[in-house]
Amino acid sequence: MSHRYPLQTRARAIVMITKGNSIASVAKWFGCPTATVSRWYLDYLGYRGKEGITITLQSRMDDITITDDIIE
Repeated sequence: MSHRYPLQTRARAIVMITKGNSIASVAKWFGCPTATVSRWYLDYLGYRGKEGITITLQSRMDDITITDDIIE
């Protein structure tokens, strides 16, 4: 059974991790599996190519505002 979490939940989880919380504590806070939060964090970090270079994606997750269906 697959459960989808809102983008805002994922964004808040990533912010909490980047501010020093552990993946396990963030997973417990949101009530979801540690593997799920770990996957979100790996998605946030980016892709590790065959050269072994990690591309980190920039984020402004602290500034997310939701207005109806639009995320600004």
